[in-house]
Amino acid sequence: MRRIVLCSTSLILAALGLSGCHTQSGEADVTLKVAGADSFRPVLQQLAQAYTERQPWVKIELTTANTAKLEEDLKGGGAYDLYIPARTESMVALSRQDAVNPQSHVALAINQLELVAPAESDFRLDISEMTSSTVRQIAVANPDLLLGHLTREALYVMSYLPDHDAKPLAGPDNATGGAPATPGMPNLPQISSLGTTNLEPKLLVVSSEAEVIAAVEDGRAQVGITYATYAAADKKVRILSPLPLGAYENVTYNAAIPRNAPHNDEAWRFLNYLRSAEAHGIMQRSGLLVN
Repeated sequence: MRRIVLCSTSLILAALGLSGCHTQSGEADVTLKVAGADSFRPVLQQLAQAYTERQPWVKIELTTANTAKLEEDLKGGGAYDLYIPARTESMVALSRQDAVNPQSHVALAINQLELVAPAESDFRLDISEMTSSTVRQIAVANPDLLLGHLTREALYVMSYLPDHDAKPLAGPDNATGGAPATPGMPNLPQISSLGTTNLEPKLLVVSSEAEVIAAVEDGRAQVGITYATYAAADKKVRILSPLPLGAYENVTYNAAIPRNAPHNDEAWRFLNYLRSAEAHGIMQRSGLLVN
């Protein structure tokens, strides 16, 4: 898990060297603990920074990991003020156990899969042109990871793979916060119009989500498939084309306040901020589809 604490830098400067984040409005200082999925981390950092600039008495401590680990932590009594998993199923499971307040449950946004290339490259491809001879290697995440599993789902549905590995991913949620695989993907229509070429020989399978972009940056692959949030946060790559949303299961970020939240009132304030026009703008600029 990664833990990051954000507070108002402008207030620190205003304090002329005083440590910590202190308010001039009489509000008591509070540290909000927010647990979020790894793939939401780039945008969550921006949201937290923007919020603490507005609410200088608030610090936000971010804990990011795969959804399965975060869910296990909450079930074990981990005290967080806000929970933002990558899959709706995790929120539903915790709601059934009364571990989160169902009245606070809100759907925030949907992440997308994007085809990316080096920022300085002259590629002008879209997703239907991955069979081009100019694309020798396509960096994709290991299918044991959610990103890799969704990538294979999409390529199968688009008729770019002859078969789809239906092996369920590890754990009740999986290695990066998804749901168990659905054998054969019966709910996803096959998009035969994009072609029937087998891309398997072109796939450069890497061991982590971060390495997908690294492989594109260092030239091991001409293009790669990653989350929109990761692509938007890395200036060394640029987005060529999104993968069709109907070709893979959505990565939906939901938020809710746990029953044992240490700072329930302040958690509600931050949750309301996440539903504001300003927060929606930050999410959209990070490549998310806002609900």
